[in-house]
Amino acid sequence: MSIPAVGIGHIRVDLKLDSGCTSTTVIRDVYYVPDLDGNLLSVSYLAEFNLEVTFGCDSCRILDRSQVVGKGYKRNSLYLLAATPSPEDQTAYVVNGPLTSPDPKLPLSALAS
Repeated sequence: MSIPAVGIGHIRVDLKLDSGCTSTTVIRDVYYVPDLDGNLLSVSYLAEFNLEVTFGCDSCRILDRSQVVGKGYKRNSLYLLAATPSPEDQTAYVVNGPLTSPDPKLPLSALAS
């Protein structure tokens, strides 16, 4: 079974840190999949940016050169990122028709309709 992505863009998120503070970052090349009930973030995507993810029995940490830049908590069998979307600067490029196998290397300008 597959669920088509119909757009690609970027989203600014506020990540909760160990200190209780938040850090704002941009996650690029986010697929817009309206039929998906949740949001997914790939560990391999984070690794492309030289980020390391460590998992414990009830939490996980995203590290950039040994500094914690994000964290998550385990709920049931999933790790949930402690993040909230920032209302600023949300951009999406919607394609004409479903995009069943979007190429994340494709320039965003090529996807704009």
